[in-house]
Amino acid sequence: MERRGYSFYTNASRKTKDPEGRKMFETLAKEESEHMERLRTEYRSLMDAHGWLRREPALLPVSRKIADDIFPERELLNTDVDEGMSQMEALGLAIDLERKSQKFFNDFAKQLDDPHGRKIFREFAREERTHLESLRDEFNRLVDRGTSD
Repeated sequence: MERRGYSFYTNASRKTKDPEGRKMFETLAKEESEHMERLRTEYRSLMDAHGWLRREPALLPVSRKIADDIFPERELLNTDVDEGMSQMEALGLAIDLERKSQKFFNDFAKQLDDPHGRKIFREFAREERTHLESLRDEFNRLVDRGTSD
């Protein structure tokens, strides 16, 4: 999910003509990249400390279907080639993606018994909420300015 988000925001930053919009998408891409690294680090730490986890079934219900529901790869691939997508359309799509991501992380945190795991997923949910608020602020700024591209 984080990889797909990173790809979307990177591509959106390349297409956005507005310097403030470009900066916002670049910041979001950087934060998604940082999320991926934090997840990798946490995973490595858990595997190093508890090697038996390698033999256990995965509890995280992240399947390709869930990732597709949040960051639909086909839709994102169309974004890559759709030269006509406006900044407002990209923002609208990003708002929807971040809303779904925040909900996923919140819902998953509620299912965890482990306080450390719950804390990690709540932090991700808070960060996704911050992304969502940044996107909404940018969308409102452009609406107030009368920009439609």
